Amino acid sequence: MKRFPFAILLLFSVILNASAQPSAPPPLVTKMVEAYVTQVSPTNFHLGDDVWVTVSDLSNLVSVASLKSKKIALFADGNELSDVQPTGIHMDTQMLRFQLKRTTATKGIWATLLRNPIRDPVRPLLISAGPQGDPPMLVATAARNSTLTVLEWQGWIVAWVVLFVILLLGFVVLAVYSDVLKSPEPDPSGRYPYSLSRTQAAFWLFTTSMSFVFIWVITGDLATLNGSVLAMIGISAGTYMAAALMETPQPLPAPANPPNPPVVPPPVVPPPVVPPQGPGNIQKIVARIQNIRFVGQFLLDILSDEKGVSVPRFQIFVWTIVLGIIFAVSVVNELSMPEFSGTLLGLMGISSATYVGAKLKS
Repeated sequence: MKRFPFAILLLFSVILNASAQPSAPPPLVTKMVEAYVTQVSPTNFHLGDDVWVTVSDLSNLVSVASLKSKKIALFADGNELSDVQPTGIHMDTQMLRFQLKRTTATKGIWATLLRNPIRDPVRPLLISAGPQGDPPMLVATAARNSTLTVLEWQGWIVAWVVLFVILLLGFVVLAVYSDVLKSPEPDPSGRYPYSLSRTQAAFWLFTTSMSFVFIWVITGDLATLNGSVLAMIGISAGTYMAAALMETPQPLPAPANPPNPPVVPPPVVPPPVVPPQGPGNIQKIVARIQNIRFVGQFLLDILSDEKGVSVPRFQIFVWTIVLGIIFAVSVVNELSMPEFSGTLLGLMGISSATYVGAKLKS
């Protein structure tokens, strides 16, 4: 009878030790995909087309993906397009249907696959499939001849190009023969010079709009604008608005038959300044700019204020050209609008603020 309490304590100890033991980990999933890609059709496709992938053993692929609780994804040149999943699974024909598309999550992958579309409009593209996070299935030799047409000069693409050329030429004609890019304030000679702020706003308008259409024509992607582009457009628009508020509008014309009009002597036009021949003289540089055919006077207008060539104007002009070139190269080579850093946008904002401040002081 004395051993009975001890036996009860021993039993409780065994139960507590058993419950304290960690549960055994679940068995690892070791089943691998044994199927491979036997055919890809069509052999040539564009972004947005349906691609049919024939698998040697589709049931094996589906069962492995289900066992691992993963979805089947498309692979392009070994890169997983994780959010491009089958739009159709046909077990009877052993085929998977995908829509080849560029999404926000895969823009980085497509930036490499679509690089230099004008130089290489048609390029090989290896297509495969597999569970998300796993290596892609092997591809048979017969299925390695697929190609991607990045750029094809179809009729409607040519129509867009012609339309933009017409719009650009029309705007240039308006800029030359109207006041769309000119300041409302005349210079001492009575001529209305070209405005730097208006020119900058027009430059970014055509650069961003043409880039947007170019990317959309090739990729079908409409979500190409980013914060950097909006910030750049906002900086140029803010510069234009600030400059416009400080400009004096053109006075209204006098009445047709004014009573007893005062006699006003004709304005005295100062003779042209002949720059001295000393090396490095700023007037000599100004004269050379003015003598450039077609654009000499335009450049002199946007770089000069009442005191001559202005450093703040030259600064904002140079940075606009530099960022415009970077913007165009990025769009053509990577089919995406660049993401400018906050430091670079801040530098552009400082240049615009310096220009507005110098204009306000003058």
